[in-house]
Amino acid sequence: MTFQGLLHSVDFRKVADAYSKMYPEQAHMLPFLKCHYDMLCNTAPVFDPDANSQVCHISMEYDEGTKKRYLSAFPMEGYLWSTSLCRTLEIAPDVIASLEEIAACCLWHTSFYGYTEEQLASTAEGFSTEWRDKSDLEMYKLKLSHNLATIEQRYNCNPNLPSFKDVYKLVKSKANERNKIYKRRQIKKHIRNKLFRRDFIKTEYYQYLYGISQFILDVKTPDESIEGLSQFYKYKKFKAYNYRSYTYGKSDPAEYLYELIEKYNALNPTLANAYICLVRPIKTPFDTIDIRSTLTPTEKKLCQSIMASCSDLGLVYITSKCDHTLKNEMKIIIGFYEY
Repeated sequence: MTFQGLLHSVDFRKVADAYSKMYPEQAHMLPFLKCHYDMLCNTAPVFDPDANSQVCHISMEYDEGTKKRYLSAFPMEGYLWSTSLCRTLEIAPDVIASLEEIAACCLWHTSFYGYTEEQLASTAEGFSTEWRDKSDLEMYKLKLSHNLATIEQRYNCNPNLPSFKDVYKLVKSKANERNKIYKRRQIKKHIRNKLFRRDFIKTEYYQYLYGISQFILDVKTPDESIEGLSQFYKYKKFKAYNYRSYTYGKSDPAEYLYELIEKYNALNPTLANAYICLVRPIKTPFDTIDIRSTLTPTEKKLCQSIMASCSDLGLVYITSKCDHTLKNEMKIIIGFYEY
């Protein structure tokens, strides 16, 4: 059986259950895993005779750190998804696992560098000739600078950014997480402390501001003032992410996003308030004027689900915009924040 054949032979709901048990620390990523699964199921396999292997070995490996055995699929990481779909799965004799567990394992490996094409492109950008010789600190400083220049050029606005001191507690906690990663890599303490003071905190600072600037560019509509959106820089905490439907014209994209919320907890509020932007393709000339007046029944149901998921929050604001590049798909852009 090929990897493609495996994906088409299993029920994703059972794969999701297996994934949550096998990788409990990644259970909150199930909405993205669902997108990844649907994208692969609709990707045409491309045979590459020069690929490292035409076979994916499903085996049991031993982790010296945890002293436990785990299911492995090799090779899968770092390869084109279209190529991986062609691989024949060879299951070792000592493997006792269901097809859903094997599928969950393979999906864990194929999504290692990103669940979607957008995420994968972002990861690949870090390995490009433009960025690979730069540190994370340099990269986020340049990306932030680019976004601020774009905002100024498009909207004639130069927002006042919070100082390093204003968000020190937030970026320090994030830098501590980065420090733990280096500790697990057994890098000496005095080197980690030096990196923490000189690099980690500043990297998190610029990454935080870059994330807000990108969110502003993503959700800006003609009705929304850039000055109002720039208030996000002043908030104590902010976190943003987005989901896109992967229906390929086979079902309703609003229904797809609705199921991500209802079945896989796509909206998991972590901060006190939410700003949510519903993005649709341009369907009629009226959409460019007021998309909210032309919502379909399933799109209204999606908005109701969003409000229900955020019912315990303080302030929830839903806006909408059009993006013709989505074609027949939809997207939700979510920003959670605290004053």
